[in-house]
Amino acid sequence: MAETNISYTKKAAILLYVLGEDMAFEILKNLNSHEVKEVLSHLNKLDEVSENELNAIMDEFYNQAAGTGGFIKPDRAYASKLMKKVEKIMKTKKEEDDVYTEFINDEGIELLKKTDPELAANFLKSQHPQVIALIISRLDASSAATITEKLPKKIQSDVIARMANLKEVAPDVINEIDELLVKELRNLGGKQKNAIGGIKPVAEILNHLPKSIEGKILDAISEMDKEIAQKIKEHMFVFEDLVMLDGRDLQAVLKEVDGQKLALALKAASDELKEKIFSNVSERVKDMIIDDMETMGPVKLKDVEKAQQDVVAIARKLEEDGKISFGIGAEEEMVV
Repeated sequence: MAETNISYTKKAAILLYVLGEDMAFEILKNLNSHEVKEVLSHLNKLDEVSENELNAIMDEFYNQAAGTGGFIKPDRAYASKLMKKVEKIMKTKKEEDDVYTEFINDEGIELLKKTDPELAANFLKSQHPQVIALIISRLDASSAATITEKLPKKIQSDVIARMANLKEVAPDVINEIDELLVKELRNLGGKQKNAIGGIKPVAEILNHLPKSIEGKILDAISEMDKEIAQKIKEHMFVFEDLVMLDGRDLQAVLKEVDGQKLALALKAASDELKEKIFSNVSERVKDMIIDDMETMGPVKLKDVEKAQQDVVAIARKLEEDGKISFGIGAEEEMVV
């Protein structure tokens, strides 16, 4: 049998196509979710496979493959039908989202990432804010922030607020919008819902914006929905982010925090953050914190999280008062 450079996963995808839906389904039932995702992803993207390649991959299936006329060309419909059969099995494995995501078109999003931000924003501003929100939600935080900054200020806060409220969008809607992106951006020179948008991605995007723009957007969102604005703020700086503060700013925060509350907050902290905090307090205070952590024994996670939130609230208040700087956002304008 001739050697091929085709990956094992692609060989498996070709085998599934040749075997037919029913047999392929029986095989997929015995794979884990990651393996199913990999194989179906390759199956969904298969180009023409020659008779010689089929022969090299699986000699025992040669006669069946040759009956196709020497070439086979799997289509998305086949992968879609097979996906329906796998659906029930995947639900029990609790990882179906990752599998179906492979069937979402992203050509338009990839084009958008490569488009000049000014041109991208100029195109997007003519779309409905809900469409803009859906599109920007699919970008990484840095790209999303860059394009959001270029949008007209009158729609920035509206788009961000809509992104924060996004939960699930059907694949056909996402694919339809992706087709629109492909069509328009080129002129410029799966059957389940997919989770996109939400509070956390919005917080990440705002963290990448200059503070002046970030503040204006948050103020505008607060006027429309105070609860959403507060949730966004809570995700913009979390307890572990204390590790990014410089020594002086961290000391300013620690000065305002009760020792026992800090000890409780550190029960679920990373070693890196503990080290950073211990290096910014005296040996006596460090020993007291460690002693408190050891003597308090097992604690409820919700109590630890509450303590961490209290510390973050103190840090955020100091930042709002201009006494410390988080320094986790995009590059600020400098004044000499």
